[in-house]
Amino acid sequence: MSQAQSDLERQLHALTVAVVGTIGAGLVAINPTPFRVLAGAGLCIAADAHRLRQKLSYGEVFNNLKGALNLAGESAGAELAPVGNALGRQRVQIQTAVFSQLPLAAAIAKRMEQSQALKTNGLELFAKAKSGLILGDTGDGKTQLMNYLAAAFLQAHPQGKLQIGDLDYGSSHGDAPPNTWMGLPVGNVVMIEHHDILAAIIDAGEEVQRRSRATKRAIAAGEPAPKFEPQLLLIDEWVSFLSEVDKDAREPLAKALNDIVIRGKKQDVFAFLACHDASVKSLGIDQQKLARWNVLALWKWTNQAKSTDVTNLPQGFAEAQQTIKGMPRQVGDTFSAIAYVDSAWSVVGVPYIDTSLMQILPQDDELERQFIELLHVYPADAPLSYNKAWEWLGKPSGQRTDKNPEYRAFKKVLDGLRSLRQSPPENSEQGEQSS
Repeated sequence: MSQAQSDLERQLHALTVAVVGTIGAGLVAINPTPFRVLAGAGLCIAADAHRLRQKLSYGEVFNNLKGALNLAGESAGAELAPVGNALGRQRVQIQTAVFSQLPLAAAIAKRMEQSQALKTNGLELFAKAKSGLILGDTGDGKTQLMNYLAAAFLQAHPQGKLQIGDLDYGSSHGDAPPNTWMGLPVGNVVMIEHHDILAAIIDAGEEVQRRSRATKRAIAAGEPAPKFEPQLLLIDEWVSFLSEVDKDAREPLAKALNDIVIRGKKQDVFAFLACHDASVKSLGIDQQKLARWNVLALWKWTNQAKSTDVTNLPQGFAEAQQTIKGMPRQVGDTFSAIAYVDSAWSVVGVPYIDTSLMQILPQDDELERQFIELLHVYPADAPLSYNKAWEWLGKPSGQRTDKNPEYRAFKKVLDGLRSLRQSPPENSEQGEQSS
C-alpha cells in the first residue's frame, strides 16, 4: 500500500471516529432520556475503541473533522460564485427609497395615531348640538350620511319635526337603488320642488324667532318656559339649490340660515347642508359666518378639493388636509374624514352606513289606520290567521315578529276583524219588535 493510500485510509478512520463520537455525545447532551444516554454512551465508547485500534490521537480526529467541514464550505462557495461575482465583488451603486423610510418605531406610532383618530365617531361629533355642512365629492356618500342624520334624529325625537329638501329625489349613482329617504312621505316631509324647499328654510328661520318670542313672553309673565319639539332641516345638493334662488330671495334666505345657525341651538332648530363646493359663491355663506357651522369634509373631497373651493373654510383646514392626505380612505368599516367642531379641525372616522338597515315607520295609531284600510277588502271567506293575512298583504314572512311595529299593529287590527266576524248577527224580528 502506498503512503498516499495509507494516509487517506487513516483520515477516513479519524473521520469515522469523529462522526460516531459526535453523534453519541449529541444523544447524551440533547434532550437526555435513559435510552438516549445509554445509546449515546455506547457510541462514544465504540468510537474511542476504534480510535485506539487505529492508534489515532485526539488531535488527528479533530483536525480531520475540521478539514471536512472546510471542504464542504468551499464547495458551497463555488456553487454561489456567479451571484457573489455579480454583487459584492465589483463596485455597484444602488439607489433606493429606504433612506426616506420612517424608522419602525415612528411608522408604528404614525399608524397608531391614525387608528386612534379614526376611533372618534365623526358623525356624532359633527351632528352634536349644532348645524353643519357636509362637504363631499360625487360618490363620497353625502346622501347616505344625510339619510343617517334623518334616521338618528327621528330615533332620538319621535315627535320631532323633520323636513328634507331634495331637488334630485329618486336619483342615485350608478346601479344604486333610488334614494327615497327611507320611504318618508313626499310633500309634508320630503320636499322635491324648489319653491317648497325655499319656503321651508325661511319658515325654519322664522320658527327660531317664534320660539324665542314665546319664551320671552312666558318668562316675563312669570310662567314656565314653553317646551318645543326639536326641528331638523336637511338640504341635499345645496349648491344646486342655491344656484336657482332668485336675487330677491337671497336676503331672506341668508337671514333664515343665520338665525338657525346662531340662535337655533337654544331653540332646538338645526339644519344640515350637503354640498360639493365650499366657496362663498357656491355656499352663499362667507368665512366669518361659516365659522359658526360645524363642517364634515369627507376624504375624497378633501384630497381632490381645488384651492378655490377651500379658501372660505375656517382657519386650520390646510393643516388638517395635509394630515388626511397621508392616510388611507378606509380602515375596516371606517372612513377617514376631517371635522371642524368647537373651532378646531381634527381627523375623525365616519362609520360605514347601510341605509337598507334603517326603516322609518309611522307611529302605532297611523300604522293601525293603514292596516284597517288594507284589510278592509280582505276576502270574507279567507282564514283570519296571522300568517295567511300577512302573506295576503305581500309582507315578508321574516318580519312576522313582535319586535316589528308593523306586525304588532297588523295583529291588533286582525284581532279586531276576528271579533267582528265572530259576533252573531242581530235577529231581524227582534230588531223590528224592539223598534
